[in-house]
Amino acid sequence: MTSSSKAINMTLVKPGLYDLQGELTFATVNQIHKQANKILKLQTESTISLNNVNQIDSAGLALLIDWSNPKTHNQSIQFSNPNQQLLRLMDLYNLKTVLIFVEQK
Repeated sequence: MTSSSKAINMTLVKPGLYDLQGELTFATVNQIHKQANKILKLQTESTISLNNVNQIDSAGLALLIDWSNPKTHNQSIQFSNPNQQLLRLMDLYNLKTVLIFVEQK
């Protein structure tokens, strides 16, 4: 599989709630980082649903950690619906307390 066949996208569900879909991996983090910077700067608080992320690696986890830092974007970003792959990565790297997951409203 080439990197061109991998896709990631962020869509607006409602103001302040976004849905991330696709593969959040080394091959796609630059693409979604650029897209998200344009989208997320419009909000002061955002929740990103990870329900439709079908693959994540350590680069994807690093991006989520970057987004969760309020100093990075001058806003509060939370996450919902983590998949088992993400939870295993967080456990592996002892990062269970770094990301905040909320119930999706």
